[in-house]
Amino acid sequence: METIDSNKVADCMVCGGTFKGSEMGILCSKGHCLCIECGKRFIGSLIGNSEEMCPARCSSCKVMLDYGQVEALLEGDQHQEYSLQCTKALIDKRDSEVICCPYCNYFEVWPLSSEDITFVCSNEECGKVSCTACFCEFEFADDLSDEDEPVSHEKCYNLKKIKRDWEQTINKGSQRFCPKCGYGGIKNDACTHMTCVQCKSDWCYICGTSSDKCDKSNPNGNLYRHNDDWETNSKRCPMYLNYIGQVDKRWSTKNDREAKEFLHKLLVSKAICCFESKYSKEELNEFYEAYPEITEDEYDIKGARSMDLRLIIR
Repeated sequence: METIDSNKVADCMVCGGTFKGSEMGILCSKGHCLCIECGKRFIGSLIGNSEEMCPARCSSCKVMLDYGQVEALLEGDQHQEYSLQCTKALIDKRDSEVICCPYCNYFEVWPLSSEDITFVCSNEECGKVSCTACFCEFEFADDLSDEDEPVSHEKCYNLKKIKRDWEQTINKGSQRFCPKCGYGGIKNDACTHMTCVQCKSDWCYICGTSSDKCDKSNPNGNLYRHNDDWETNSKRCPMYLNYIGQVDKRWSTKNDREAKEFLHKLLVSKAICCFESKYSKEELNEFYEAYPEITEDEYDIKGARSMDLRLIIR
């Protein structure tokens, strides 16, 4: 933990008060300060939000905040929740995944290559054994009456690979990922020019291409040149999502939020079609029957199959 100099004096960026040493909750490496109360509210607003908000960064200069300073502001279950969100954000999702106990806030990092479906919670207050596929608690013969039979998880084991593939498919469509380092997230209601918080590379949120590789009116120009003549050039993208509706009526021109929702609907649909192309009809039917909530409550599979998956129809 990077301790705050007891003689240091700074103004809180939020409330404007002047604080000294131990009165400060957070002091980033660039000297931006939050008092304890404002710091608690700031960190609390990140917890329960999407994992791309963690580890916490200074709201002014975006440098990563000292983990120890953040931890000191957390209370109760916030410690485990913040740790979980940081872990999800920082692990290499190409070969690792976070497995959570369905019955408490305990979690572990597992290799994607693991074929085990039995998760033994190491939280002493929980200790439940659950299935990583259906998330139900394992039933053991010793705990059941003579009339009951333990629930078989053979199908869960057989469907583990396709279920993991499905989860990665939805994750892929629900976010945009930096083309350089793979860091994922969802943009705010600003323009489509992205700067990765992890590797600092610039890229386009619509096509997902880095500034040095995307098509531009001037090959040596910056990302703004990728926006030139986007209405007629299929290799270009607009600066704002809600501009697309000017040429493609599927998109909302009302606001960025609605346009962003449609973009991710397109991306999820495209990912679903890619997912289905890897499996036989029999395998897909078995999977959808085992997890009916996927087709009944969560995703429009038929709609994805019939959707025009072009990002922009010109």
